Amino acid sequence: MAKEILHEGIRQQYDVVAGMANRLDKTRADELWLEVRAWEKAHPDNWWAGVPESWQWEGSAGR
Repeated sequence: MAKEILHEGIRQQYDVVAGMANRLDKTRADELWLEVRAWEKAHPDNWWAGVPESWQWEGSAGR
């Protein structure tokens, strides 16, 4: 049950972030979401612990 609640909260956050990003630059937002989806697929058990390597965020690579 707790897992379902967390997943629903994450989905709602995705929706809000996607809406804001689309207002800023839809083309770039679409590119970033493709990277996010690929990251999630490549890291199904810990996708939430980092970001795609191409983003070059300090401390996030290889998680």
